Amino acid sequence: MAEVELQQIGAYTITGLLHESSTSNFYLGKNRKKNVLIQRINIPFANAEDKKAFLARTKQLKKLKDRTIVPILEANFDGDTAYLVIEQPTGKPLQQIVTPGVCLSSDVVRRYISPIASALHYAHMNHVIHGNLHPGAILQTERLEMLLTGFALTPPGFTPSLDNEAAAIPYMAPEHLQGQPTTASDQYALAVMTYEWLCGRRPYEATEREQLLAQQQQADFPKPSSLNKNISALVEQVLLQALALDPEQRFPHTQALANAYLSALMGLPVKTPEIRSSARPTVPTTPTLRRSEPLHQCQRQYLLSLHAP
Repeated sequence: MAEVELQQIGAYTITGLLHESSTSNFYLGKNRKKNVLIQRINIPFANAEDKKAFLARTKQLKKLKDRTIVPILEANFDGDTAYLVIEQPTGKPLQQIVTPGVCLSSDVVRRYISPIASALHYAHMNHVIHGNLHPGAILQTERLEMLLTGFALTPPGFTPSLDNEAAAIPYMAPEHLQGQPTTASDQYALAVMTYEWLCGRRPYEATEREQLLAQQQQADFPKPSSLNKNISALVEQVLLQALALDPEQRFPHTQALANAYLSALMGLPVKTPEIRSSARPTVPTTPTLRRSEPLHQCQRQYLLSLHAP
């Protein structure tokens, strides 16, 4: 752990500098006996409206109460410097766990997709888009449980970005690259990660915003089965649908993607959603209660069999 000069942020005593990103420093901190993670954003907020927008966004994030989402405990300002206090997670980012270039099995990938898709669906039902999804925003605990963190913090119209865009851009959907992220953009980012885990590479290999958008619009990516012969036709169908450039042709929500992936693993036919003519709303209009599509009986039996002695 690096040495730290900063001693205090708000009511929190700094105990160590964990790491630095392009926009933030991450510290270990303590308040009374509680250990926390503190993200101190290095970009100053000089405008009162920008501060208000930042606090409105973090207020949304603080309301997310799901066991798969790392909780935000507090968001505030120290002068013009914004900071977040986050429950200290136990786990490593998937980017440190999954070996680059290695093709994982479809069933191993299911263990990543299912909990993250469920957490995203819960956030979307509560009118929150992640907006910053990449393997570094997903943690795996020692018990092999998944945790979702790293939600986008940048208020609308605020520049420069407060988020680690260098990590997130390679996973962005076309509409997100053009500044119009929706819930469907999170689904696309999850599908890009799924493709990478299954195939050992991303569909498009550009890492800059303009170049990636050009590749998406002008070039076809390799079929998953051409890179990993163990990918079934049904799993490939699910993946291609979630990677559709048109958000209307993707699954209705991330839980539907996870359920379709599970069905494909069991050889069950995958439902193709109706393509609606109206634009997909930025946030869902459904109630804020958590809801998932019911699992098929065969899906329940399959999941139970994975945990059988």
